[in-house]
Amino acid sequence: MTIQLTFSPVLADYAARRYPIIRNLEEPGGVISTTPYRDSVGLATIGAGFLVRANVNEILRTLLGVAPSGTQVDTLTAAVSDSTRADGNRIFANNAAAQTALDTAYRTITGNQNATFSFADAE
Repeated sequence: MTIQLTFSPVLADYAARRYPIIRNLEEPGGVISTTPYRDSVGLATIGAGFLVRANVNEILRTLLGVAPSGTQVDTLTAAVSDSTRADGNRIFANNAAAQTALDTAYRTITGNQNATFSFADAE
C-alpha cells in the first residue's frame, strides 16, 4: 500500500515566499544590505536582519565557500563581541564602525588586505 502526500499550494509555495517576505519586512523597500550595518540597538547586522554574532559560522561558510576553522570563527566573533557587556555584544556607533571592524577581521581571516566584508544577494 502506497500513501501519497499532497501538499496544499500554500505549503508548497512557502519556501519560495519566505525570503521575499522577510526581506520586505526587515529592509526598507525590500533592498538587502550587502554590507554590515548597525541595527536599531547598535549590533552588527547583515542582509535581511541577520545578526553577525549569532550567525558567524553560516556567514563565514558563505563568504569563504568552505567550513570555517575555529580560529576564523573566533576572529570574526571577537570583532562583534564586548566582554564588558553582560550580553557580550559589541555596540557600534554607526555603520562605518561596524564595517571597519568586520573588514579588519575578514582581512585577518583571508590574509587579503584588500578584502571587504560583504556579500552578493543571490536571493
